[in-house]
Amino acid sequence: MNFISFHHLFSRVLIVTLLFSSFLTFAMELPQHGMSKSRVLQEFGSPTRKLPAVGQPPISRWVYADYIVYFQDGYVINAVLTHDPASH
Repeated sequence: MNFISFHHLFSRVLIVTLLFSSFLTFAMELPQHGMSKSRVLQEFGSPTRKLPAVGQPPISRWVYADYIVYFQDGYVINAVLTHDPASH
């Protein structure tokens, strides 16, 4: 296999990987900004860990299998997918 065909194949694999990765991000529903802790519990269940608030303003975190939810004053400020490089 020459360099050009290898490069072409690698580019195609990379594009498919990125598209699939983007699809998973959009396909996975995450808690939305402004949701209360009680609503997150109701819609997404109990987290695997609840980390206490730190900093000013105090930010707490709930850890789920595939994402982390960040709260301020009892409301979601962000939800982030986690990535384990060891699993890929």
